[in-house]
Amino acid sequence: MSDFATKGQTRGKRRGFRFLSLLWLLTGLVFTLLTSCYLAFRSIGPLLDERYRAMFAISVVSFVAAAAIVRYVRRFALVNLWSIVIWSCLGLGVAALLVLSLSDLGYSAAYVALYYPVSVAVLAVWVLMIHKIENLKLAMIPEGLSGEVLQARHPQLVFQVLQSPDEVHALNGVDGIVVDVETPLSEPWLRAVGQWSAQRRRIYSASDLYESISGRVSLMRISSGIVAGFTGNVGYQGAKRMLDILGVITLSPIILLVMAVTAIAVKAEGRGPAIFSQQRIGLGGRSFTIYKFRSMVSGSEKDGPKFAAHRDGRVTKVGAFIRKFRIDEFPQMWNIFRGDMSLIGPRPEQPKFVAEFNEQIPYYSYRHQVRPGITGWAQVHQGYAADVEATRDKLEYDLYYIKHLSFWLDILIVFKTLRTIATGFGAR
Repeated sequence: MSDFATKGQTRGKRRGFRFLSLLWLLTGLVFTLLTSCYLAFRSIGPLLDERYRAMFAISVVSFVAAAAIVRYVRRFALVNLWSIVIWSCLGLGVAALLVLSLSDLGYSAAYVALYYPVSVAVLAVWVLMIHKIENLKLAMIPEGLSGEVLQARHPQLVFQVLQSPDEVHALNGVDGIVVDVETPLSEPWLRAVGQWSAQRRRIYSASDLYESISGRVSLMRISSGIVAGFTGNVGYQGAKRMLDILGVITLSPIILLVMAVTAIAVKAEGRGPAIFSQQRIGLGGRSFTIYKFRSMVSGSEKDGPKFAAHRDGRVTKVGAFIRKFRIDEFPQMWNIFRGDMSLIGPRPEQPKFVAEFNEQIPYYSYRHQVRPGITGWAQVHQGYAADVEATRDKLEYDLYYIKHLSFWLDILIVFKTLRTIATGFGAR
């Protein structure tokens, strides 16, 4: 869950949680170092051995980095902190081992093998602490967006649906009440909410809570004034462009090898080019040429573009495989290098569909506030959209991404993308 729940705590409670978190992390880091060192060497003496100083320094950095990932990605919706702990420690562990292996620095494989399970255990206890502080009991005024909030259930939130305004005065043991501030309330409800507020007790916006739980910005509860502020974090987009280039260059040896094998497989299966191009709409509503591996029979869109259907007969055997694991998108690394796209962002759509969606879906054009991406928040949660209603849902995810665009949200999407690739979620 996002830090919505944490915002609802009293200031003193938040300060107490921050102090306990910092104390636990410092204690846990020392415990992890000492335990791993003792189990690997039957002594803690190597902590002072200059041959292993780099190993210990890198392990401390990786622990702090994993804790930072958990700390900053937990503010977003639809986060499984247990998964984040495991995969961040695993990824950082592999990176640390590569650095140590490719250098002349001394290290112990036994220490590295022990350090990361212990660090996962320490961070898992921290996650338990986070979940404890974020548990909330909320009273819900049953008007407006309340139904959608109740449907977007979350294990850390318990709702008590109020039946009448008189129940507000008798509330006890709740952390706040939930109100849809954009829905006109009757006078009895307004008086009850006003008295609750006068007691300096917490009131939650139903639309904010829905966003925090679902990872979507409800199109039913936004106005043009609010959406006009969705600028896509212009400051971060400059840094993100540099990260995109660095990522493409770093991954290029693996990507080029996979692309070579894929091109041979596509050509071997049937006639037509291995790579095809299409016009798509990107940043600022500008058109650009996108490149993909051909996953359908040649000439499949000679009568015009159309959505791919479930088990589409136009998809080849090789095409089904590369679509499932997103290999068909690899040629778009060139689009990223040119600046047409980013590694992460809303998927670019064809001009024909964009024109239709602009007419049928409010605020659709706001998804062009940022560069389109190979993967994105909507892709990892919804998958493929094949009609207007699914595209409307997808837009709500895209608007959430644009509103909360940051380095840490992109890190979270990377983790979720790895899961998507491993499972083939949403492919058609």
